[in-house]
Amino acid sequence: APREAHVRWFASGLSEMSQKALEVVSFAEKWVIPFLDELQVPSDLVKLYASNDERVLKQRHWYLFVAGAEVVQGNKSEALAVLETNFSSPGLRKRYSVAFESLDNG
Repeated sequence: APREAHVRWFASGLSEMSQKALEVVSFAEKWVIPFLDELQVPSDLVKLYASNDERVLKQRHWYLFVAGAEVVQGNKSEALAVLETNFSSPGLRKRYSVAFESLDNG
């Protein structure tokens, strides 16, 4: 879900637990299921990345998944571009050096 739609659920008793469970189901029906329906093949992941979809938590592993999707589609240069764009600092480049090397040498 977009950041403004994020929800945290807290329950302190059985009656609250039932209500929160209904809220979780409602949230999943509105946000999670449609989002997952859009992710059927690797190119769908690349589309989400290219559109800068606000529903995605853009943590570091997200960029590895996108680069992997590009590789699966035969787009090594695009995969490398994803890594270079998102792991451009020397520290990140060193930390993810295996990913860079696999694209540079493979």
